Amino acid sequence: MRTRFHQRCLDCGIFFTMLFGALFATSEDVAAQTLYAKSCVTDKNIIVRWAPASADAWNDLNKYGCVVERYTIMQGEDILSVEEIQRQKQTWRVTASPLADWEPYADDKYVAIAAECLFGESQSPAGANPFAVYQRHQERTHRYSFAMYAADMSPMAARLLGLTYTDTSIDKTAKYLYKIFIDRTDSIAADTAMTFANAKVVTPLANIPKPDAKSGNRAVRLSWDNTYLADAYTSYIVERSAMADRGFEPLTESNIISTAPEGNIQNHVYFTDSLPDNNTLYYYRVRGVDCFGRMSDPSEVVAGQGALPLAVPPTITNYQVVGNRQVVINWAFPDSVSASSVTGFRVYRQSGPTKRPRMIYEGSDPHERSYTDMLPDITNYYKLSVYNTDKEVLTQQFTYVELVDSIAPAIPVGLTGTIDTTGIVTVRWAPNTERDLAGYRVYSLNRAEGEFVLQTPAVQRDTVFRQKITLNTLTPMIYYQVRAVDVRDNTSGPSKTLALARPDTIPPVAPLFRTISTENGYPQLTWVPSSSVDVARHEVLRRKKRDADFEVLAVIDNSNTAPTYTDKTALATTDYYYAIRATDHAGNCTLSSTITVWASQQPKLEMKFKRKKNLDGLTLEWTVATTPQPIVRYIVYRADEDGDFQPEGSTTENRYDDTDISTGKKYRYAIKVVYDDDSESELIKVDK
Repeated sequence: MRTRFHQRCLDCGIFFTMLFGALFATSEDVAAQTLYAKSCVTDKNIIVRWAPASADAWNDLNKYGCVVERYTIMQGEDILSVEEIQRQKQTWRVTASPLADWEPYADDKYVAIAAECLFGESQSPAGANPFAVYQRHQERTHRYSFAMYAADMSPMAARLLGLTYTDTSIDKTAKYLYKIFIDRTDSIAADTAMTFANAKVVTPLANIPKPDAKSGNRAVRLSWDNTYLADAYTSYIVERSAMADRGFEPLTESNIISTAPEGNIQNHVYFTDSLPDNNTLYYYRVRGVDCFGRMSDPSEVVAGQGALPLAVPPTITNYQVVGNRQVVINWAFPDSVSASSVTGFRVYRQSGPTKRPRMIYEGSDPHERSYTDMLPDITNYYKLSVYNTDKEVLTQQFTYVELVDSIAPAIPVGLTGTIDTTGIVTVRWAPNTERDLAGYRVYSLNRAEGEFVLQTPAVQRDTVFRQKITLNTLTPMIYYQVRAVDVRDNTSGPSKTLALARPDTIPPVAPLFRTISTENGYPQLTWVPSSSVDVARHEVLRRKKRDADFEVLAVIDNSNTAPTYTDKTALATTDYYYAIRATDHAGNCTLSSTITVWASQQPKLEMKFKRKKNLDGLTLEWTVATTPQPIVRYIVYRADEDGDFQPEGSTTENRYDDTDISTGKKYRYAIKVVYDDDSESELIKVDK
């Protein structure tokens, strides 16, 4: 038997890296636990899989065997009593299979590896000297690691090693707890591994993300994200085809595993496919295989092709300035480099030799040899590069191109301005788009007639100008113009004149509310307008009862001879506060002294609650006695005994199960109702 399995291992040509730890263990908690377990629910049974956390635990497992206990926790929606759980308890004893049971599966290389680890003769020297002891320790650790690897790769190897049990006597409506422990006959206690299984829910397989393919010389390097799959799959299968939709075959006889140094997490799995040439396009996809032998659906298909490595950059051969507005760049690149090795060319530009380059073009044609810059700067420094999916080669030297500039910038537009009550003037305008813009000059004038006076002796870059003026003057207006200047001192014409009125600091007389009534189910407001002659408009303000700030609901200009307004956006389920604000031409405003309330026209929301504790946590149930309008869902909030309420979850049913609670802690709950018009109720606290 040893010779046959030993020869099978050699025939497979398998050379492993050290794989410390079992399937379910992580490096930091190996020393804290003896066994780890997982379960898988299928259509007909539940498979329980476990693994020892160390070579010592594996030796104990082989020596004593292990016990699997099943406890039925729930049947349907009912939680069983402790007595009933004990009455329905099932127990099985599992050990590694005897040598004769391994023979029919000797052609399975992973079974052969596991058999060699379990039954193979020791190759370490005998004796009590330190070297011999260390050699035996290393051999035992290697046997344990390779056996766990074989069990991960082959469900048959796991079964023969006594690391799995298939429970066929299940009730699909039940929920089970499995306990696995080493069946020691001495007084030394062994840790217990546990796993929970809902027999009704088949354990799903995670989706494999689309792999990324990078080209190399007669090779394609595949990689895919393994961050959230490390606990789901023990290995992967890479499939390849010359067609995008069929004909996929595995690339390797052995599955691909993801390895990382102890204590580290590898976020990606990598695989390199060696190709016969660089001319053939291939299609790849990935499948995952879990420790129960189940294979996932394939990932999305990705295409890949070999490519010669890029070694030399393109060379700019000449350039041409067209109409002093465009720059045409031509370059040379060896035609001997195949199109499959080149994705395209990129053009970079910067305004100075020490400025940061910016990519202005990325082409995808390997045969392209020219590019036209439609929007060049006055001074331009160009670089080129050739790239593919794996590499980019950039030219080292700049190519300098300069345009002749005699064109003035565009006239600034979009002037706006304000004068506050302290006399601070703020003028703003839209920024110019010229790349060679140096800045702006601002001019002002106190009277409509006369010459504008320069206010900014130095060119300013900002599009905001501020200055302080006097308000104690007989001239109510002040005027501003702006001109744009480029780096060659070309100056634009003046902007349109901005006229600003010096501020009036006296607010208007406050408007007066007359009545508020209900018209066709909506609130109708009437008021007496402000008597001030400089009033520009009246604004209707509204806020909900629970809000702090008003919002502008409507703006009524002075042409409205009937100061009245009907709020047709009001909801019948909501209380509102209304006010009227008068604003003059200078922006001074006065709020009506009376704030009027319009009450909801609908019945108030009434709810009753129940709280029930159960094995999984706590269940809230409620009934709705009255509601203003149809309810579409409920938002559940939770708070610690002295904490603030935070959203916990939502439901469309009249109940909510909170399974994330800690023993000994007290929690408070509240509900918010969402109606069919997307409005929400206030937070309704649940009674204790």
